[in-house]
Amino acid sequence: MPSTPRSSKKAKPAPDSTRSTTRTLKKRNFKRKSTPMADLLEWIVSRNPLQMVIVVAIALTLVGFTIGLVVNAHRGPDLPGWRVGPQAYAQVMGGRDASSPVLALYLYEDGCQECRTFERDDLTAPAMQRTFENFDLVRVDVSADASSSAIGQIYAPKHYPALFILRPPPHPARQVHLHDASHDWLSTQALVNACNWAVTWPDVAKGGIVNSGEDQP
Repeated sequence: MPSTPRSSKKAKPAPDSTRSTTRTLKKRNFKRKSTPMADLLEWIVSRNPLQMVIVVAIALTLVGFTIGLVVNAHRGPDLPGWRVGPQAYAQVMGGRDASSPVLALYLYEDGCQECRTFERDDLTAPAMQRTFENFDLVRVDVSADASSSAIGQIYAPKHYPALFILRPPPHPARQVHLHDASHDWLSTQALVNACNWAVTWPDVAKGGIVNSGEDQP
């Protein structure tokens, strides 16, 4: 009786070590490409809702703090002793008479880098603070609103920042030079001298406004 040939199973091919190694490398390469932000997001998703709320709150706090630093840097330093805005200007001007103190009026624009420089280097300098010790001090951002802009139009400086010295009536308001003939910034001491000149120099007119350089020696 003829023997029935045995059925033979095909042997499974041996694992392709090259292919396996390639897969492993791909996985490793994928992990290598992971970024800190992706890792953070993955970690946040894996946490419970309360932890996610805490993480988001901390992130928003840090963002707000950073924005605050940028805004403060943009606005420049605080100016202690200066009253701010059109209401302060109206209050001071409304009660002025021959016995009133000298008024220093500082006009500026938000976003004006030269204004920030003037505030940082000159208005906060000890010599300037001594000069203004007995003055009324008012500053107005002429870009803030219509009332502030109207004050800028009254004094009509050619550019900002602008500093005016107002002696008691009937003396005219005088604009103080902030730059020399070469358009360089005055030194702080030169600025102090200019402010003293604005207070003591004889008038060429009664009332009104004397803009920068019109009667300055």
